[in-house]
Amino acid sequence: MDDWLVEVKVWGRYACFTRPETKVERLSYPIIPPSAAAGVLESIYWKPQFRWDVTEIAVLPHPDRGGTADWENYMPITLNELSADGDTHPPDGYNLVDHRVQRTCLVLRWPCYRIRAKPRIFCTTTNRPAIKRQFDDRVSKGKCHQQPCLGLREFTAYFAAPGAADLPAPALTQADLGMITHSVVLPAGAKSPRYRFVRLALANGIFAVPQPDGLQ
Repeated sequence: MDDWLVEVKVWGRYACFTRPETKVERLSYPIIPPSAAAGVLESIYWKPQFRWDVTEIAVLPHPDRGGTADWENYMPITLNELSADGDTHPPDGYNLVDHRVQRTCLVLRWPCYRIRAKPRIFCTTTNRPAIKRQFDDRVSKGKCHQQPCLGLREFTAYFAAPGAADLPAPALTQADLGMITHSVVLPAGAKSPRYRFVRLALANGIFAVPQPDGLQ
């Protein structure tokens, strides 16, 4: 049996999957990390009875790029953001211009992926066929819990069911592309979250995602 239950194609004009070590001047991972891929699936279909375990991410040709799979197509942009001291709201208000900062981001252009995942079910009243049926129905009708994004809220993600022509780029084979964020967990009693990382490797355009049971 295949190690996945649902699949979806997601794409957009830009993406920025920020590396945790570069939060100020953002630098994107070369592909969508499993943590962000799970967030896209939750935006489409979410219930507290289960969570998504991403099992595979494939790099696809962008629908607006004539069948070309863009790989590590980076582009620098500048974003206007609110500085940290602007998080507090004085009673007499503040001038937004005084708290605005400009930050440079190195983002991806023309991202397009096929995400495959399976649900981790926490109750006996939810079953896999029902989850698949409801997820596929929402994808086919373009329904979502909230509009998914590709890293930053400004970068809207579009989604659809993969077609027969949506094949991974066979030339993309890299044995070791460094570490990538798998998931973010909050241990019991901890005050701050903990990042879990896995090694990123592509085989014919496909990243086989290690499953969380074997992670520390």
